[in-house]
Amino acid sequence: MNSISIVIPVLNEAKNIKDLLTYVDLNSCSKSILEILVVDGGSSDGSEEIVSEFSKTHPKVIGLKSPKGRAKQINL
Repeated sequence: MNSISIVIPVLNEAKNIKDLLTYVDLNSCSKSILEILVVDGGSSDGSEEIVSEFSKTHPKVIGLKSPKGRAKQINL
């Protein structure tokens, strides 16, 4: 079976990121997802900490840091 990587670029998404990650977790086949990369472009609202906490119980979620800019975040 093939699997995919999901890349989610974020910037100051503390209000939404946990709900999004929970939704993806509950509504997808875990065998189909290799990894979920949440690429933070320099958030100042605690988004990075939320992703870090979520990844402790969901090992496929990986938080990364990048310079600001969607293209830079996706390319990372």
